[in-house]
Amino acid sequence: MELINLWQEKMRLSTSERKPFSVKTDITHSALEAIWAALFGTGETATITTRQYDLLSSIKPESIEVHPDGSLNLPEATRAPTFDAILRLTDLFEFIGKSPFPRIQGSK
Repeated sequence: MELINLWQEKMRLSTSERKPFSVKTDITHSALEAIWAALFGTGETATITTRQYDLLSSIKPESIEVHPDGSLNLPEATRAPTFDAILRLTDLFEFIGKSPFPRIQGSK
């Protein structure tokens, strides 16, 4: 339900301009929150989607900037350090996996 509430808030911000918004990070964060809760129990990571919702609910639609591609440039809430570390680690694995020379990329 937190994810649905977040998307409703994003829809509120996009209705004045009828601009699209990205949901990729929302899905990634919600999935990681669910995995984290299943493995370690709820903790500081259980509030990532809620933090994002709280941030967006305090913003007026007129103050939102638009990306060059026409989508909304919505700010992101701060993440817990452990949650941020997991996201950075998975991004690094993806970067190395897509590299034509993974051994060289991984040593940087």
